[in-house]
Amino acid sequence: MSILEAMAQGIPVIAPNVGGLNEIIDNGLQGYLINDRDPKSFAERCNYLYKNKNLLKIMGNAAREKITKHFSVNQMVSRYYYLYRSVLNF
Repeated sequence: MSILEAMAQGIPVIAPNVGGLNEIIDNGLQGYLINDRDPKSFAERCNYLYKNKNLLKIMGNAAREKITKHFSVNQMVSRYYYLYRSVLNF
């Protein structure tokens, strides 16, 4: 949830490429996925965004837009509704 919450606030996320995070973060668009849990890789991406304020803003806006479009409460309710309908054959 913390990743979704950060993105909803317009904060690009830097996270390891594990689990389903690649379904939430498009690498290089709403933040960065790093291929390992190496603190150096994480720090390099943080520093890069810190030094590139314009990119930070662009990625932050893209992050907020993705959450609003794909992960809002209305979107999630709608997806569960259709999932339940399909399971119950309605």
